Amino acid sequence: MTEKIAIPTVKRWLYVGRNEDGNDVVVDLELRPNQISGQTVTHGEVEAESVVAASLTFTETEPRYGKSDPTVSCGAGVKGALAGVHRHANGAGLYPNELKRLAELAERWHLSDMKAGCVHMPDSATVKAQAKQRGFDGYPNDWTKWAIDNVECPETGYKWGHAWLIEPVPADVQDELLELAETARQRLVDATHATGIPHVVDAGNKGGAQRRPL
Repeated sequence: MTEKIAIPTVKRWLYVGRNEDGNDVVVDLELRPNQISGQTVTHGEVEAESVVAASLTFTETEPRYGKSDPTVSCGAGVKGALAGVHRHANGAGLYPNELKRLAELAERWHLSDMKAGCVHMPDSATVKAQAKQRGFDGYPNDWTKWAIDNVECPETGYKWGHAWLIEPVPADVQDELLELAETARQRLVDATHATGIPHVVDAGNKGGAQRRPL
């Protein structure tokens, strides 16, 4: 019997820069084992904790010390959070091409073990547009309600949203995400050495990963 190899959880956070409101933006990256057994997006079967899944979220904080909770917003909408972000004046953060790529990767791979559709179906943006054309554009006629009843895999008959499908994160995508994280870390270190401004650090506020802004 082949011994199962444990997949480690890798966590990184990336200081990516400041947005148009002057607030600091950090992206949390987590590469972890898939949480449940189930079907893949290609209709194979995988056991729990047998492939790598990804999570990418953001936190936006005000650049002020002494606040009990400087968080302005946070969540899974990394692509939107990165719009208008630029590098800090001290050199910390990511360049526009790097921000663009990080946004693409976040949109593509966030919660990759909780996909509603398979590879034979249109992507979620297309499904949402199709639903909107049919009048499903908000409560109580949410677009997902239409998708669950009407979007079906032409190969297997699987209906959209009837299970969480799993899409393993390829090794090259894992490497690219970690390379972006290392780039962000090194720029933050270089900025600190050059200017003497403290690193962004965890403050542990309210049990969360609040950061002290630059």
